[in-house]
This record gives sequence, C-alpha cells and structure tokens, in this order.
Amino acid sequence: MYQETYLRERYKEVHLEGKKSDYDYRYGTPERAGQAGVRQISIGILLGLSDDVAQDLHLLYEHLQFMEKNYPGVEYSVSFPRIRTIKGREFALSLVDDAAFIKIICLTRIHFPRVGINLSTRERPEIRDRAIHLGVTKMSAGSSTAVGGYEILEKTQQEPQFDISDHRSLNEIIAMLKTQNFDPVLTDWRPINNK
Repeated sequence: MYQETYLRERYKEVHLEGKKSDYDYRYGTPERAGQAGVRQISIGILLGLSDDVAQDLHLLYEHLQFMEKNYPGVEYSVSFPRIRTIKGREFALSLVDDAAFIKIICLTRIHFPRVGINLSTRERPEIRDRAIHLGVTKMSAGSSTAVGGYEILEKTQQEPQFDISDHRSLNEIIAMLKTQNFDPVLTDWRPINNK
C-alpha cells in the first residue's frame, strides 16, 4: 500500500485519474487495513518521485509511527524503491544515489528496529547482496513489472512498466542468501518446526 509520495502537490501531478488519484483515500488505506485486522501491512515511497526526498521520508516515518501506535498488533514493513524511467510517462525525476540509498536503509533500521525493510529487484545485484547485512528483511526475486507478467498462459509478453536491475531467479537469490549465511524463508504463515 505505497503512497509513492507524501507530498500532496507532487502526488496530484503524477496520479491524474482513477481511485489512486484521491490522496486522502490512498493515505487512509493502511489504516483501513489495520481496522480490518490485516496482519501484515507494508507502506512506502518511490524514492526520487519528489524532489524533496528528506521530507518524503520524514512523512513516511510519521505515517509508520502513527500506524504502529494505533495498530500495534500488525507486522509492518517499509519499501522505498528508487524510481526508474517509467514507460509512457514523461516527468522530472530526482535520482537518489547509492550512498544516499544505503543511508536511508540504515536510518530506517535505527529508527524502526522491529519493522521489516523490503528491497526490490529495481536495485542492482551488488547493492542487494550488501544491503541484506544492513537489516533488509525481504527481497523480491524473479520479478516481472509487466501487467500480467506472471500469467503462465499469456502468449505475448506485455511491455514492462519500468526496468528492473536484478534479473536473478528465485533459486539464484536463495543460493546467494545461503552463501552469506542467511536462511531464506519463502512463507511466514506456516508453523516453524523448532526441533
């Protein structure tokens, strides 16, 4: 349930129509999920969509603090993928370099030690392989950004909405995690056998 940007004016510029164009409705979506008893909620911003990344991050943190205070039984995670060129869209982007991105991961981990941090395939393999040591808890693998991109029966591949940088398969990500002494977990809804 990503807000993408918490800056209202920028939000209005990039969400022109549909339900997602209603800022307040979108902002309230995680709270409605909390009220409905959803066990896991992930919120986030699209880094670089606005030119004031620090303010966007601050507002994301405020939203997360509000959710934690009012819905403490929920398991939260955050995402802040860096923006890439979006197919069919022309608007100014503010790029977030690697050093700033790593600082954001570290800052988030320090301020929110119990919150999961998601890392997408938008990031290059070398960034992802190193960031897991900084507190990243979830990583995507074998991703498709095309509409219907996971549909097995689809005969023609749709154009991706944006480019990804880590094209490794699920098995390759599992192997990488194991070589770095991490235990890949693919589901979190089954009981853990502690024997």
